[in-house]
Amino acid sequence: MFQSIFFFRYRYGSLFGLLLVLFGCNRVETFDTQTNRILRPITRLEGNSSNGDNLIIGSVLAMSGAAKPWGDEALKGIKLAYKHFIQKGGIPGKNIELVFSDSNSKPEVGASAAESLISKGVLGIIGELTSGISAQVAHTTFSYGIPTISIGGTEESLTDIGNTIYRVAFTDAVQGKVMAKFAYNDLGLRRVALLIDRVQPYSTGISKSFQYEFAKLGGEVCNKTFYESGSSLFTSQLTNIKSSKPDGLFIGGYYMEVGSIIRQTNDIGLDVPVFGTDGWDTNKLIVAAGNKVFGNYFSTHYCNDDTRVAYQQFLYHWQQEYGVDPKTITAVLGYDAASVMFDALSRCRIYTSRELNYQIESTKNFTGASGDFSYTEMKGNPPKRILIVEVTPRGNYFRKFYLAN
Repeated sequence: MFQSIFFFRYRYGSLFGLLLVLFGCNRVETFDTQTNRILRPITRLEGNSSNGDNLIIGSVLAMSGAAKPWGDEALKGIKLAYKHFIQKGGIPGKNIELVFSDSNSKPEVGASAAESLISKGVLGIIGELTSGISAQVAHTTFSYGIPTISIGGTEESLTDIGNTIYRVAFTDAVQGKVMAKFAYNDLGLRRVALLIDRVQPYSTGISKSFQYEFAKLGGEVCNKTFYESGSSLFTSQLTNIKSSKPDGLFIGGYYMEVGSIIRQTNDIGLDVPVFGTDGWDTNKLIVAAGNKVFGNYFSTHYCNDDTRVAYQQFLYHWQQEYGVDPKTITAVLGYDAASVMFDALSRCRIYTSRELNYQIESTKNFTGASGDFSYTEMKGNPPKRILIVEVTPRGNYFRKFYLAN
């Protein structure tokens, strides 16, 4: 039950048409009466605190279940960032402890995993990997005032949950828009079919953004067909798509299904370019899709021939630490999420979750492996460049990038 509710209407400058709603002493929501949307809520909670020498940072990751390959790489990235932070001096006089909790690749488990970490006194949380689980983690952590940096959550409304929620990935809206431009301007496509995972907010959000931008450019989405995560047979969907005679197929989904879909396009004779987004980004895609995937494109945050100094340094240290190249996108995003968290922690004047949140929000031009991060007045969404890579037998190769704007 809310303790009290107060209403204030502003008619000055940019605040015209906004309605400020205070929920007790702990939460403030701003309602935009012009768009009928609740803007990013603000928490007044202190969250957890530490008066001793031990500072705890938690992470919710898929350490089991369907997303485990991403969780494994994210875990390595976080541990590498931690090692580098400590090697650079850490925080004098303080012991930084990392604790992990398994989401089991399920949203409801992700929420309880976050609860478990909060009960252990974490000041902040890194995770999760997918949009659906990241949202459940974020709802939980915001209710306690715990700052949270999502590794792979790209769903547009994720950071609208509250002012303690951040991400290191770009959003679905940005990815969909970029891939529409690339399809229309670079691939020369005019009739594109969409294959959408109906149960994944990631897939539905990106597909919606792609459709809007592609139509705006003058293209036609000639077919929208749906599948569900966990499926392995897509013959009926692909046959339906083939009947609409597209000149390209956009799949904003995860590699677990995308690989099988691409392989099965060959079985039914659907011979058109297939392209997608960062959910494709793992070396397991080639195993699942076979040779049919070569020559196709997807948007992502990094590739090994990226010439940025920060990325090449990350790649060198990763290879030194683990003896192989990163296997998936969450390696570099896990590293960046942890690096941003540790950098903010090092700037804290007192060790509370609220202070840590303030320092994350104050981050400007932090150089990460996948790009530069600024959160001040960005509502949790750092402006980042987007890479387009081509899948080849030798790996993913850089072809083009788009600026954040």
